[in-house]
Amino acid sequence: MVTVRPGIFHVHVDAFEPLSGGFRRALESHSTARQTDFVGHPEGYHHFEPTEHFTFKLPSREQFNDTWVYLVEAASEASDFVGYLEGEYISTDEMIPFRPYNPAVACPFQIQRRRLKPERGEEFRHSELHLVMDKDASDPRLIQSLLEAGLFGAYLPKQDHTAIVLTAQGFSQSINRLFSMVENFINFAGGAVDCTLKNEVAIAHYLQGISPSDLPEIVESINLLGLKW
Repeated sequence: MVTVRPGIFHVHVDAFEPLSGGFRRALESHSTARQTDFVGHPEGYHHFEPTEHFTFKLPSREQFNDTWVYLVEAASEASDFVGYLEGEYISTDEMIPFRPYNPAVACPFQIQRRRLKPERGEEFRHSELHLVMDKDASDPRLIQSLLEAGLFGAYLPKQDHTAIVLTAQGFSQSINRLFSMVENFINFAGGAVDCTLKNEVAIAHYLQGISPSDLPEIVESINLLGLKW
């Protein structure tokens, strides 16, 4: 069953190489740890899913702070960890109700992406749009239109289905603007089954063995296509 939980905190561990040794044990021994590895992505589209992915869902800022200190310390002591930790506050988490897909409703935006530029002082994204729906039950034309508009896509196993996770990362102004566009488009177009939409605000980050320019691309601009619904 799909649920929403706004107002909580997440920590994600994204490893670019397989985890082993003490750091893996530190992750697996934490009471809130869940290994949430992705299982592929739509063919023909740019993707960035990590080799291994752990998620921690925490109901309070105090629990987030304790978990963050624990994980950063464990990562810093792991000489073989290559990747990053991200701490997030889930400012918005909402269900998008199903309605039959209307192919006459075209996606009204196109995203242009770029890498972070550490020489400009860009160390990490500000926020992330996180759109999830049932991969097989949702209309493939809706999914294709969102991928072609510039959202990243990856597959994630759920308890009773496989989800497609569609994301865009960037600075707050761009993501807030895109959030409204995506929400309105799906509500008009329909076709999304078991669909949730989150705005995840980055509140902490830790990189090890990588540069900000190695992180997923961010939204550089959003082009409006002048379509009418």
